[in-house]
Order: sequence, then C-alpha cells, then structure tokens
Amino acid sequence: SHERCFNKQFDEVYERKAIQLGEIRAKLSRIRKIHKDLQEPHLLSDLIDPKFDLDEEPEQLFIVTDNEITVEKYFSPDQLAEIQSKRLADEERQRKEKLDNWRVKGLDDMMGGVLEITKEDELKKDIPKPAFLLTGKPLARWTEDDKRIYAEYECKVKELNEEREKYKKFLESDIKKMYNQIDEIKENFDEQITSLF
Repeated sequence: SHERCFNKQFDEVYERKAIQLGEIRAKLSRIRKIHKDLQEPHLLSDLIDPKFDLDEEPEQLFIVTDNEITVEKYFSPDQLAEIQSKRLADEERQRKEKLDNWRVKGLDDMMGGVLEITKEDELKKDIPKPAFLLTGKPLARWTEDDKRIYAEYECKVKELNEEREKYKKFLESDIKKMYNQIDEIKENFDEQITSLF
C-alpha cells in the first residue's frame, strides 16, 4: 500500500538523517577542538550541534532531561555522607591500583603522566631560554660560547614559530574543509528529501 511504502521511505530518511546528524556533530566537535587549540574560544558559541526537531520526534515531549530541571537536587546529610565516602573509596581504590600496576607506574613516570605526545603538545612548548638570559647577564659580558648558544636559541625559536604558523594554517584549512563537508552533507540530504516528492 502507499502508506506502507511512504512509511518505509520515511524510516529510511529518518535513519539517514540520524547518521548524517552524527557525522555533522563529529565534525563540529573537531572544529571546537581546533578553535580551542587556536585559542579562539569566542567562536565556540556559534557552534550548535544539530538535532531532530520536536515534530520529527514527538515521543521526546514526554522525556524530561536534566537541563530542563531548574531546581537543584536535594541530598539529605546521610546521602551526602554516602556520596562522599563512595568518592573517597573510589579515589583510594584507584590510587592502590596505580601503585600495584608497575607497568602503568613506570610509563607514568617515564612519560610524565602523558601516554601520547602529539605534535600539538610539542608545538605548545616554548624553547627554554639559556641560563645567562634568565639571569640578565649584560650583553657586554657575553662570552663567545654565550653568543653561539644565543644564536642557536634564536634559530630554534624562529623554527618553532614557523612550525606553529604552518600548523595554524593547517588547522584553519581543516576547519574550512569541515565546514565544506557539513554543507555537502546538508545539500545531499536536501536532495534526498526533494526526491521523495
């Protein structure tokens, strides 16, 4: 029947939209991370994750989410004490597990608590200044060795700044690519909807 055929098409489109909304949310998540890396938090407020409208999911009218409740949940003193003791017990358990696991402890010590060092992390680090710069040694008292070390330092700082700039341009082009992909997803979905009618 026509109704069954339409319902089948509707369900297929609904599933496709759910998948595409997920893809868009993933791309927006990546864009948010890039904006944070580029220290552009003012651009984050414009990024709103797409979702189904209420008329597409009428059953959502009967579901109450945490952000709809404006009153803070009340805990009795006994409940607060129980929550606190559970938190402390969890922290103690995690601490003991960490001490017991020598591999994790060894890796933790070796990597300074970071298991994976990324290019972003490396680019965030500044080149350490030579000791004589930190102490404010007058230029007139610099030795030949000091001058050589300073020249190397300047060269490393310049290289790092160039790498940072390259990486910034890469991230900015990545953002443009993500927005283009989001637009493509929307256009394809609009075409699919149009083809139904």
